[in-house]
Amino acid sequence: MKLPRSFYLENDACAAARHLLGKVLVTDLDGAYTSAIISETEAYMGVADRASHAFAGKRTSRNEVMYAQGGSAYVYLCYGIHHLFNVVVLDADVPHAVLIRAVVPVEGFDVMQHRRPQARTSTGGPGTLTQALGIRTTHNGEDLTGHRIWIEDRGIKIPAERFSLVRASAWNTRARMHTCHIAIASHLRTLSKHEHTSHPLHGHTGFCGGHAQRPYRGRP
Repeated sequence: MKLPRSFYLENDACAAARHLLGKVLVTDLDGAYTSAIISETEAYMGVADRASHAFAGKRTSRNEVMYAQGGSAYVYLCYGIHHLFNVVVLDADVPHAVLIRAVVPVEGFDVMQHRRPQARTSTGGPGTLTQALGIRTTHNGEDLTGHRIWIEDRGIKIPAERFSLVRASAWNTRARMHTCHIAIASHLRTLSKHEHTSHPLHGHTGFCGGHAQRPYRGRP
């Protein structure tokens, strides 16, 4: 089931970061359908969060989408090469966003390999997952209740012991949430309708590993 607008309006960034774990990010772009389970997220809590692009109420043409209504995609370029995908939540003018840090491929694996022909297929980082799923800065502002990029609830439940909340620093409210690869893999084995059975998950690296990782620089 596609997540309704209410999901994005009712959860602040921290709550959404937790609830998005186990949800399925789907893209249907230029006739290519791909999907992947969200396995790692990071919350940015608006104007009070020093790590946020919107800290202290900063509002520019670059971060304007952060101030949009919840359910919008905030996609920006980091270091001139990485297209980073974020989910905007809460009401308009409240700039909370969740960075999608890692996913586990479910459908469209061949498409993902084609999009990353010179690299070992991995979706364990915020830059590699967008490349695999076809998400670019041209999708900035995309409506996540639409038909090109959206998030589904397919009933995957992540046990509490399989995820953790990590405060990225002592001076802001940024949090990183993650779940280990083994928990996601166990759920994939139950999803017989998906094509995951045709490719070995152990061939992919960096999904999370079940341990805290250093924050990825340049996020919202």
